[in-house]
Amino acid sequence: MSTSAGLDLPKLLALLKARAGLLIAMTLIAAGLAFIVSLGQAEKYKASAVLLFGGTPRAESLLTGSADTGSSSATDTTATNIGLASLDTVVARVKQRLGTPASLTQLKDAMSIEAQGTSNLVKLTAEWTTDNGAALLATTFAEQVVALRREMAQAEIQRAIDALKRTIAAEGQGESTADLATLKQRVSQLVALKAVQTGDVRVAEPAIPPRSASSPRPVFNAVAAGLVALLLGIGVVVLLARFDQRIRDEGELAALISAPVLARIPEVARPRRFTPAGAGDEESSFLEAIQFLRLNIQRTRPEGQGIVVAVTSALPGDGKTMVVAWLAQSLAFNEAEVVAVDYDLRSQTLHTYFEARDVLGGALPNLRLVRPGEETALPIGVSGREPMREMFDELRDKADFVVVDTSPVAIVAHASAVAATADEVILVVDLKRIRRKDLLAAKEQLANARAKLIGIVLNRAAHEVAAYYPQPSHVQKTDVVTNS
Repeated sequence: MSTSAGLDLPKLLALLKARAGLLIAMTLIAAGLAFIVSLGQAEKYKASAVLLFGGTPRAESLLTGSADTGSSSATDTTATNIGLASLDTVVARVKQRLGTPASLTQLKDAMSIEAQGTSNLVKLTAEWTTDNGAALLATTFAEQVVALRREMAQAEIQRAIDALKRTIAAEGQGESTADLATLKQRVSQLVALKAVQTGDVRVAEPAIPPRSASSPRPVFNAVAAGLVALLLGIGVVVLLARFDQRIRDEGELAALISAPVLARIPEVARPRRFTPAGAGDEESSFLEAIQFLRLNIQRTRPEGQGIVVAVTSALPGDGKTMVVAWLAQSLAFNEAEVVAVDYDLRSQTLHTYFEARDVLGGALPNLRLVRPGEETALPIGVSGREPMREMFDELRDKADFVVVDTSPVAIVAHASAVAATADEVILVVDLKRIRRKDLLAAKEQLANARAKLIGIVLNRAAHEVAAYYPQPSHVQKTDVVTNS
């Protein structure tokens, strides 16, 4: 899938991880509500009776003395049996038999009828407010089905008896004595059969009162509601992710990039002048963020070796040039040999930060700025890996840290070449303006270049914690550095 409109499995997992808190909250709330609602519901009990059906004799077969009960298939017979048990006539007989004030609709709704596989067994299940009531209702239903089936069979036999009697009365004079005797004997047999007829159905298993209620089931309902809420939540998150490209918080950002946060630069006044901690020209929380970044970068440098750190962003205006300038000056102020390389070929503004260094003046002789076309830097437009590697090797031999300002990696191909050649890469992200598709595009470009992404710098992060250093009353906050 594309990074702008779709989600593959890693992106989906990252998105769900970022929204884990919301999904867990939805699941717990739904489960809790279902549990509470279930506890407030009236208890209901289920009891089942089982009927065993056989064939029903037809009048035609009774007249001839055969045992034909019809040629219906097993499926048709089962459907007929279930239909018989579902008749409104049976429901009315049950109501009359029990003398209950419940309506016919209530009784019918309380019953469920299902076949047991392909056999002639049919289970009648009653759900009622008491255990004995459920058992009584199921058993009474079964008994009334048996009674109705018996009456139907007896009525069919009576049809055969009446037909034989009419034959004897109408044609008795023309029949031989032996034939009349046979017909009368058949009538006598049918009368005897009618007297003992059961309709070939019986209660195979009467209902017994259940030991526990079938509903409500608070735990089951809570789990089911929680699962449904979780699935719905996942669906909503995925759906919104297709239309909402904003990154809500740091957790979602870290999940999408899978890289640690090296520093959080607050949205405060940022003069271009560089001073040590506590001097008072900078917002102290901003300066502390730069110091955190410096310490994290220093930990990655091999002992006795120089290191090339490329700083990039997804889009212009995220603050990467500002990060390069302050990181380079902070490293130099802590007695490291630093070379700052302005390699943003589309917008070279790094030098403006160092030209404003009038407070320190020449106090940082160990910091040098290199721009394309100057000394060992490559000419503009050269992006081959080998020439660039040679340049970085040369600068690495002369400095402890080579900090490179690159073009935005999501829109300029040259930035990928720089990132691939550097020892480490830092991605600067402006949380207030970044969009998921742009961030994922930057991640994809860095991955394709096999760049070593060591972490993220959050620019314009929420300024929630008060600075440790007090703010002098004379601090001026009008000379604010814009993002670049």
